[in-house]
Amino acid sequence: MIRVSIQVPHPYRSRAEYVFRTFALRWGIPVLFTSDEPDLRYGGSDSAAAAGAALRLPFDESAYRPQTVCAFRRKDGSANWVVAGDDRDWPDLVGTTYRLLTHLDESQVRAENRDRRGIFVNKALPPDRAQSAAVPFVENHAAALLEQALRVRPRLKEAAIPRWPGGKRYALVLTHDVDAVNVSAPLEMAANLTKALLRGSASHARLFTLGLFGLGRNAADPHFQFQRWKEWERQSNLKSAFYLFYRPRGVRFDINDCKSSVAGRRTDWETLRRIADEGWEFGLHSSIRSRERPAAIPEAKAWLEGKLEGPVHGVRHHYWAIDWRAPHRTYRLHAESGFLYDSSVAWRDQAGFRAGTCLPYALYDPETEKTLPLTELPCNLMDGHILFRDVSGARRDHEEAVRLGRDLMEVVKTFGGAAVLNWHQEKGFNRLEYAGFFEALDAVLEPYLTNRDAWIALPRELVEHWNARADLILGASQSACS
Repeated sequence: MIRVSIQVPHPYRSRAEYVFRTFALRWGIPVLFTSDEPDLRYGGSDSAAAAGAALRLPFDESAYRPQTVCAFRRKDGSANWVVAGDDRDWPDLVGTTYRLLTHLDESQVRAENRDRRGIFVNKALPPDRAQSAAVPFVENHAAALLEQALRVRPRLKEAAIPRWPGGKRYALVLTHDVDAVNVSAPLEMAANLTKALLRGSASHARLFTLGLFGLGRNAADPHFQFQRWKEWERQSNLKSAFYLFYRPRGVRFDINDCKSSVAGRRTDWETLRRIADEGWEFGLHSSIRSRERPAAIPEAKAWLEGKLEGPVHGVRHHYWAIDWRAPHRTYRLHAESGFLYDSSVAWRDQAGFRAGTCLPYALYDPETEKTLPLTELPCNLMDGHILFRDVSGARRDHEEAVRLGRDLMEVVKTFGGAAVLNWHQEKGFNRLEYAGFFEALDAVLEPYLTNRDAWIALPRELVEHWNARADLILGASQSACS
């Protein structure tokens, strides 16, 4: 057990405890909050630190302020997120970890660089944050503090609880957002025709033609690719999760909402239920404006559970459109709706770690100063992140896309994280504008599916394992405190 003394002003104590509990799950070692012979002392005076062997971690109130400018700093082989200008050997890594997990640096994105929903592209971020999107700072900070604790008490390492089952080094999770299911849906046809005319796009013209051909027929739909994914994943010893889009009545339509959904009359629910029975997971792909009507999210969950005849554990917002000006308000809705986990934290246009971590983490509500009963499973690699050069949809060549995907996978593997991939369900068509999506995913994953280092899991399985491990580690911390 790592003994931690927190000597900071009252408003910051609960935030600091939240960060140390997050560190504990990365260490696999419980923490004991105590002032009696601590291993790590956060805050307090220099004279108090001199009384023992504890490492003193300075408290910097500015690290918790949204307007504070932070910087990417490399020192002694570690990459840290620090308050700009702080060149001390030990800056406040606790405070900057808190700001990463709660997205405080994003508050510095100018209003004119956000769209009407508050969403932005990475170049709008403060420069150092934009350039470090794929750095898992939280893991670096945790490792630096653990190293110091082990210098005083090296046997602590022997008591660490393994991170992943069966001695696996890292986790691999494959997911699919389901943004389209019916090429003949009126909005799909309208969108494809508009793009064909305005962009001179032959592939969208062909999709429009396929939509016309499918009207009134029972022909196989090029956007309904669940069975193909299932067959490919079986060959690769994978199973995945599909997040199904649904917009309840009373929720405003957004121009970027999905143009067809499983709420349509042609959805083959029998096939989806059979795939679920065979072990695949289904979650909710919440519509963009659903968070504006709080009852909409539990309504969508209940509707989907009724159709699938089974529980829905996870949610991911379409367009990553949680309330990025105050993310905890959307997380609160998800927790109140009974979800086990959220997976909406990802960059819009770049692979990497939006919360500075490649591992699950508990979500914190800064308004109530409490941890929410909801786990975040951040997504770190989407098909568009590597196959498109930018949000305009300009394509990269296959070799460059695969290299970028593997670069991200290597970071996750190095840090023992969870690689959470999102390949859109309709991209399984793998023709026209979707050509090459299957081949890119296959090539990115090939080296990671042919060894035994990865624990391949469904999102629900991973989060249940993570939470059970958290109960063990944090439960030991609470027992020691009582």
